[in-house]
Amino acid sequence: MSVLEAIIAVVIAFGIVAGAIEASRMAASRAALASLDAEVAIRAERLIASVGTERPLAAQHDEGSEEGVGWTLEVAPYAEDAKAPLAFDIVAEVTIRRGDLSARQRIATLKLRPEPSR
Repeated sequence: MSVLEAIIAVVIAFGIVAGAIEASRMAASRAALASLDAEVAIRAERLIASVGTERPLAAQHDEGSEEGVGWTLEVAPYAEDAKAPLAFDIVAEVTIRRGDLSARQRIATLKLRPEPSR
């Protein structure tokens, strides 16, 4: 084996190792982003679920942020002309930022007003 062949073999080996390291780094980045997407979806769903239990089922606008997590909650009557609306349009938006990564989720749903107890 000549010196030139040895150098070429070393360069090819370094290229293969560099490619494997880059693929590993990309997989870790995708996994971190997937985890962030899951967390932002869970937080948005939890925010919607809080309406009618921890928060009143009534028209409201609320927002806040803590430790890289920002959220907005909008609750509005579904039919504006009704004095006692039967349903409410609920929109929750959550954004999470961690380092260079960020994820945003917006969920909208309708919730029916419970019937009064008889």
